[in-house]
Amino acid sequence: MGWCQLRINIDNRQADALSESLMEAGAIAVTFTDATDHPLYEPKPGTTPLWPSTAVTALFNSQHEAQRVFVGLGDQFGLLALGAPAFKQLEDRVWEHAWRERYQPVDCGDGLWVGPDDFVADAPDACVVRIEPGLAFGTGGHATTALCLRWIASHVMSGVRIVDFGCGSGILGIAALLRGAQSVIAVDHEAQARTATLENAQRNGVHKKITTCATMAEMVEPVDGILANVLLNPLLELRDEFAARLRVGGWIVLSGVLADQTELLADAYGERFDQMQISTEGDWARLSACLKS
Repeated sequence: MGWCQLRINIDNRQADALSESLMEAGAIAVTFTDATDHPLYEPKPGTTPLWPSTAVTALFNSQHEAQRVFVGLGDQFGLLALGAPAFKQLEDRVWEHAWRERYQPVDCGDGLWVGPDDFVADAPDACVVRIEPGLAFGTGGHATTALCLRWIASHVMSGVRIVDFGCGSGILGIAALLRGAQSVIAVDHEAQARTATLENAQRNGVHKKITTCATMAEMVEPVDGILANVLLNPLLELRDEFAARLRVGGWIVLSGVLADQTELLADAYGERFDQMQISTEGDWARLSACLKS
């Protein structure tokens, strides 16, 4: 059996109401995406802002049903407000596995790769991080993750103890362990991220060297390094706590920030850290530094 996807671009102030109406009319699922090109960077905690023009996409059992629902919505919202709908016929498939088709291996340099379970790197000494993200962020495809992975690939990890803060899928900590790190504490306030991290650690055979916790308050001893791929505001707020969790001379690798935010980040961390280095990829940046003695 096939499916029909109905997409409607609408003002964000009406998006929630439209979503509710679509679900009440029999939609199987409804999603929100950006209808134009208006990225949302770093929303305030507890908020879920939508794009000014939001694409509301609903899935139905047939095009006939989708068309019937759209006509009914015109009475509620007005056809002018809804604009021209887009109908797309979809094949029946195992949707929970469809993401694999777009999941391409990522070359992080120096023999470090990220890929699915069936990926085989050409080089015999290659180190492959095998990740299934599930509901957690991190497959190596985003620039911020790639920037951190390249740093790990180009630095000696043997014997170090690391915190992977905002661990998501666990990709950074697992990569460090595969490159020789002694242990990783994976920190994330989201339970699903901690679960994904442990499952991916098992997949990569490093589960005995990784522990998870919701906050750094659960840590006992200082570590050699901290990897944190989060956002600017949390990084600014966590500077002193990061410094307190590191041994003297310990290092940090920070990402999740835009290139034009690095000056603010460097100014804040410059009070406690030195030997700063900044790398960029597109709009995104990575900052690394060492704790002052």
